[in-house]
Amino acid sequence: MPAFASLNGERIAYLKAARRPSDFAMVGIALRLKIGPDQTCEKISIGVTGVTDRPYRGVGVKKALIGEKLNAKIIDVMEDVNASKAFRSHLARLYTARAIESALQA
Repeated sequence: MPAFASLNGERIAYLKAARRPSDFAMVGIALRLKIGPDQTCEKISIGVTGVTDRPYRGVGVKKALIGEKLNAKIIDVMEDVNASKAFRSHLARLYTARAIESALQA
């Protein structure tokens, strides 16, 4: 069950994937977001846990979203006759890992 809050005009959320609610997160996402009156992302911080041996910040997502008008289209994974949303998300993660491995071997 996700947890949401609001603090000083910023929205805060934490979501985790775990076998049971009391288990450690296989993946956990902590988000702090400030949205302007026109739905533009003014400030965003993302923390990721459970993916690697230590938590890290989602700086790439931050760079991509600051100043952008947030709507379902900008944050949603595309789906069409070629691939489902789930498959595209899986491939994005897989190919990111492979690209990093390839760069380390170069």
